[in-house]
Amino acid sequence: MNEKTSIRWTRGKSSTVFLAWLGLLISGCSTIDYSRRVEGWPILIAQVHRVTHQEMRTHCAKYSPPLELPLACSEFFLDEGVCRVWIAGHDKGIVEHELAHCAGYDHVGGRTMRAMLEKWQASRSSRVAHLSAGGVIEYSPAPVN
Repeated sequence: MNEKTSIRWTRGKSSTVFLAWLGLLISGCSTIDYSRRVEGWPILIAQVHRVTHQEMRTHCAKYSPPLELPLACSEFFLDEGVCRVWIAGHDKGIVEHELAHCAGYDHVGGRTMRAMLEKWQASRSSRVAHLSAGGVIEYSPAPVN
């Protein structure tokens, strides 16, 4: 291998690494772990909102690291029993990915969904304790059809 070939190979490899990094940065989410649903995750009604890129970013940017360009996101309203998916475009794979989050599946090695459920359960416990101590709280879960 001569020096010219070696330089071309190195540049090609650098470009490939850069493009792979760029792809991960743009995609945001990683692979869903379909083998393990978060235990105790409630059944949620999924609402898919197909909106403009700007509106999707308005909803999703707060859940994304800086400089990341989200393609979609899921917002969870566990008290209401609702999961809202915000997506710009019609990519079936992205919608399925977000619906998996609505159903209680996290990314491979992820703990975000478990942590969210635990925080919600703790807040519900404190509301029930407050109610049983004679306090008044407003809580009305959404009816399930």
